[in-house]
Amino acid sequence: MNVYRALFALAAIYNIVFALWSGLWPRAFFGLLLRMEPPEKPAPWPAVAVIVGLCGLLYAYAAWRPQRADLPVALGLLTKIAGPLGWLVAVWQEQWPVQTFPLVLLGDIIWWFPMLAYLLRGWPMRVSAIIWLSVAVHLAACVGLLAIAPGTELGESIASRREWVHEHRALWTAVWLAWAVSSISLLALCIAWASRLWPFPETRTGAISGCLIVGFGVLLDLCGETTQIAWAARPQIDEVGFALATAWYQQLSPAAANGLYCAGGMMLTNLSWQVGLVRGGTGVLGMAMWTVGLMLTGATIANSTRGMIVAGAAVMLLYLVWASLLGWKLRETGGGKGESEKVKVKR
Repeated sequence: MNVYRALFALAAIYNIVFALWSGLWPRAFFGLLLRMEPPEKPAPWPAVAVIVGLCGLLYAYAAWRPQRADLPVALGLLTKIAGPLGWLVAVWQEQWPVQTFPLVLLGDIIWWFPMLAYLLRGWPMRVSAIIWLSVAVHLAACVGLLAIAPGTELGESIASRREWVHEHRALWTAVWLAWAVSSISLLALCIAWASRLWPFPETRTGAISGCLIVGFGVLLDLCGETTQIAWAARPQIDEVGFALATAWYQQLSPAAANGLYCAGGMMLTNLSWQVGLVRGGTGVLGMAMWTVGLMLTGATIANSTRGMIVAGAAVMLLYLVWASLLGWKLRETGGGKGESEKVKVKR
């Protein structure tokens, strides 16, 4: 509970500071952070700030009594899901600019999985649920990527890609928001996976290291996805700016972040194999997937568009299958400790 207490205390501080600063001094807030005037639609900003502040009080209560905070956290999670959905509608109606995405990312999206993990803490199948949710989010993001293909490297030219994004800004933004959620879900998957390794003392250091490596990759990935939304989708961007934004994305996400994912994933896979938690076809498939992922990183660094497309499609297909199998392997029906003891006996 100490981890959740710290999490909710951080959420409370963030929400209250955000509400006070943006509500009392909106011009200073938006001017300093985003270099723009405070938005007036779809709702007066002071009202939004009040709602954010009230949610901060809910999180403060959750930090005070984390054992009895299911309702406040559930309400907070609902507001943090509603926020990005409302933001997408506002972007579609051209009432909010895309450069406000960092506010949605930091204020809402990054809290989804930690709060969900808290709400599922007493459910034996919580690890599998988080893993399978990651599969569902990645599947939706992959389908979305097909829908915006003309704006990606599959487009004919930088000019045609920029023009397509300009005409389909809302769809482009929604898909990259989904990819931001997918990135965070991968870290949630690794933490849930590492929790099943925790009963084995010899794996703890490696499990923590693997999660930290993946976490740093997520940070870079979110920066890359932010460039696709807050930079590449700006109405006034020219071809040079669009090319620069997409180039930054390639280096931050497929190159750097993906390489870190593969390094951390290989560590967790190797540890799981050593203790007998994940072996056989699932373990082999996992190592194959991380290897193909490294090929994607190599193709990106080599600036091979065809290599990126082939390796990217392959690694996503492998991920969907592997993560589904991993969720099945790590399912619990009666408690993690008993299951861990069975694994130890198998060794």
